[in-house]
Amino acid sequence: RPAWTGLLAGTLYACHPALTEAVAWISGRFDLLATFFCLLLLLCDRAIAAPRLRAAGVGLLFLCAALCKEMALGIALMLPLWHYAFLPPARGLLDREHALVYLAVFVAGLACLGLRDLGLGHVYASTAGLRPQGSFIESAALVGKTLAAFWTACLFPFGTLSPLHELD
Repeated sequence: RPAWTGLLAGTLYACHPALTEAVAWISGRFDLLATFFCLLLLLCDRAIAAPRLRAAGVGLLFLCAALCKEMALGIALMLPLWHYAFLPPARGLLDREHALVYLAVFVAGLACLGLRDLGLGHVYASTAGLRPQGSFIESAALVGKTLAAFWTACLFPFGTLSPLHELD
């Protein structure tokens, strides 16, 4: 019964005419896809019992979500809290099963960075020659700077926030 109730509620939410504008605009579709993959990731994390299969599924779904929108990183940061919420008292967050999941998410994040860097240089060809100059390490450092700015905004949301990607 709870599964059917959730399916009915989700279908009504998805089909309600007042809520179709976000789906109709192309700029809103990557948010929906990223959310879809993040929710599948959480379902996969809870439903699959085999540790290696669960880690592979979570890593693949994280890669899909991150390729849709980089802010899927939020699910990776939230994953330890998700595990802690369902953790039996005798187990720790860094047991073998959780460590495999965290490793899979980390590897998927590196793969996403690599695919983005590859896409900027080889798959995507700008007519204006807008290829960001720099190595993969510099691209990764820019991502780290962005994440540091997000963490700063989360920990201290008051005051003036600088732009996340400065154009200098």
